Amino acid sequence: MKLLLVSPCPEVGRKTPKTLRIPQLALHILASLTPNDVDITVVEEEIEDIDFSIDFDLVGISCMTATANRGYQLCNIFREKGSKVVLGGMHPSVLPQEAIQHADAVVIGEAEGCWPDVIRILGEENYRNSTIYLPLICQSLLSQGEIFILIRRYLTVLG
Repeated sequence: MKLLLVSPCPEVGRKTPKTLRIPQLALHILASLTPNDVDITVVEEEIEDIDFSIDFDLVGISCMTATANRGYQLCNIFREKGSKVVLGGMHPSVLPQEAIQHADAVVIGEAEGCWPDVIRILGEENYRNSTIYLPLICQSLLSQGEIFILIRRYLTVLG
């Protein structure tokens, strides 16, 4: 499996000055938690461009509100190319119903405790589009290809 992890830029073509570059640690943490048999590429779009000529099986995009529109553009581009796309980050966590319109799955909250499961589930041939809701403590119930929250303590705006 080929996996691309992306931190989108707020504005296409705008790069961060070299003196202000701070790595997006969440992407690198997820990369370190990815199974060894997965070929991983990490792109911080404010620093480097995405190579759209490469076909990826799965694309993970972490965005905040300032980068959500670009994140959604990237979702649409990669889904048109046949990649499965999972969205995460602060903006999709707060607005998952908006985010799922652009992605195959949305991770709500911290993905670190469940990332290998997310890769496994999205890697299945018969995966059908649905939202993945993952609480920070990662207690979930798997039923017919969907993960449902059992405990919703942290993101009370979700219900």
